[in-house]
Formats: sequence, structure tokens, C-alpha cells
Amino acid sequence: GQSSSPEGPSGNRHVIIEFESYAVALACFHSSEYQAALKFRRLYSTSHFAIVEGA
Repeated sequence: GQSSSPEGPSGNRHVIIEFESYAVALACFHSSEYQAALKFRRLYSTSHFAIVEGA
């Protein structure tokens, strides 16, 4: 769908992942499995990453 980034850089791809809770999202990010994969993501891509609590 459409998106707008009136301030700051905007990529051409956005990914949104829903978790059961903010705490579960943080736990996933800090897990050893994700941290191992993160090394490759950072090596081969440029990204802006945020964990946002929603309603």
C-alpha cells in the first residue's frame, strides 16, 4: 500500500510484525537466535528498526 515519509529517509520496503505483547517483541529481539541472525542482516542490509507498542 501507499506510505509517506515527510521527514527523514524512507526505504522502499516496510515490514510490520505483530507480537502478543511489547515484552514478547523485546524478548524475541534479544533472543540468542535473533542475535545470531542479526549479524547477517547488518552485514548485508541497511535498515531502520523500531519496536513500537500498539493498541
